Amino acid sequence: MEVLGSGDDPIHFLLFTLLDFFHAFTTEIIGSLLAIVVLLVCSAFVSGAEVAFFSIDPSEKKELDERDTSNSKMILKLLGDPKKLLATILIANNFINVAIVIISTYINVNLFSFSESPLLSFVIQVVAITFLILLFGEILPKVYATHNPKIGRAHV
Repeated sequence: MEVLGSGDDPIHFLLFTLLDFFHAFTTEIIGSLLAIVVLLVCSAFVSGAEVAFFSIDPSEKKELDERDTSNSKMILKLLGDPKKLLATILIANNFINVAIVIISTYINVNLFSFSESPLLSFVIQVVAITFLILLFGEILPKVYATHNPKIGRAHV
């Protein structure tokens, strides 16, 4: 009797490899992947908020002051100390990004085996996570917020 994946048939080998790979997706790995997605969304909101806040011009500040709503008061209060606002945004984003790196390291260690080439593991993780954080956590949200600053401020 032939064991699945031990024959010369490439389809059996592919199925065996896929089953083996997906078998490694434990509850912890799936939860970690979901945590990374949630953290990337948080990073995107923080990065978008940075652009939305600091793109407010004087006429928009006047408009916010005239509205006299709780959101407009909060925005004006936050803009009253721009250094503190920027520091808070940057520190929050750094904490989020560090959490993404830590969780992705956990996934990398538990899902992939790079025991023969730890340097390859390091390079792949650095490139992949840097790409994800920069694209989805920084660049896309800032581009979106630049083109739609009022939408970003409305959700603050």
